[in-house]
Amino acid sequence: MPKIQFTLQDGTEISHEMTADCVTVGRIAENTIELNDPSVSSRHAELSVSSHGYRFKDLGSTNGSRLNGNVLTPGEIYDLRPGDEIILGSVLGCYEPTAKRPEPAPLPSAEPSLAKVADSSVRPSNFSNASPFKSPKKKKDPIAVSVMVLGVLAILAFFGAAFMIFSIQPPL
Repeated sequence: MPKIQFTLQDGTEISHEMTADCVTVGRIAENTIELNDPSVSSRHAELSVSSHGYRFKDLGSTNGSRLNGNVLTPGEIYDLRPGDEIILGSVLGCYEPTAKRPEPAPLPSAEPSLAKVADSSVRPSNFSNASPFKSPKKKKDPIAVSVMVLGVLAILAFFGAAFMIFSIQPPL
């Protein structure tokens, strides 16, 4: 992925991977790349994608632009090549068509495994030890138990009262 890196006068480095078709560079926040330096114009330059990479255009900046030491004419389009140095005012930039990726570390060498087939196997009675999670303990809620006991007593009282009512003898 193309990348451009700017170094401000105070040594601050601003790196930007260019994923958009048009990248604007300037001092104000509306730009794709904001370079907070007084020598950079508010809308200093534009980088646009082409079939061979990116192109550079100075947008009529106050302090001008240079490409590899050559002063650029505002409004003209210049093709960028790998390693090109771009100077915007007094800010130095370097264009790379592809971002450098670190070399991958070598894979560790394979060590022989000493796996051994078991002589026998027994099916466990339950799989409680197979789970990495502890099974939740069921807690008895004292309020729920007392409500259940009261409900059972109420039902027994109802049937007892119904039995008493039906067992009353009429007067003779």
